[in-house]
Amino acid sequence: MCNIVVLENQQLYKAGLKSLLRDLDEIQVVADSHNVEEIKQQLGKIIPDLILVDLFRREDPGNKLLKKVFRVFPKVPVLIITNEEAAENFEEYIRLGVNGFVFTSSNQDEFLKAIKMLAHGEEYYPDEVWKFLKKAIRSQKSATKQDNKLTGREIAVLRSFAKGLTYKEIGNELNISSRTVETHKKNILAKLKVHTTADMIKYAYHNNLVS
Repeated sequence: MCNIVVLENQQLYKAGLKSLLRDLDEIQVVADSHNVEEIKQQLGKIIPDLILVDLFRREDPGNKLLKKVFRVFPKVPVLIITNEEAAENFEEYIRLGVNGFVFTSSNQDEFLKAIKMLAHGEEYYPDEVWKFLKKAIRSQKSATKQDNKLTGREIAVLRSFAKGLTYKEIGNELNISSRTVETHKKNILAKLKVHTTADMIKYAYHNNLVS
């Protein structure tokens, strides 16, 4: 028997999920709520085999909720329900510890397959997730190659601009003239193939060049 916890903040959809799970052999819903603390109270001494978290109908990406889930249940596998439009969050979900994805477009067989795999200690990532991760890895490689074009001084100047410093302040910080700062900026813009300071700063944050 697989003991499942359901985290869903919409009563109607929670009832639908519980109804679907009840129809599956060897599946038992042992707790359900939109609140992690309430789930813990409902469980008592029971340790669930799987936590099902519906992120599809949330206003936020659900990162804070997932962090709380993993803090309270660090060893329990987590399966999330989401859709392809949340692709920009897939990498962060996996980094947080999510073990499997089920999309709103998935059928009952795929849903059951994901549950069984996670219950047996495996992971379940649909093709859509792998496609996004491959794309993200390629983008990171491209960004790394681009970063390599910048000299150490140019990266220092870029980081200073990202901190909101003026030409004069950057010059004082790096012990160079304002004119030299301006030259470095022109070179950075050209190498990164961007046109404005805002684009340059956005690039720096996107590629983790600044904290």
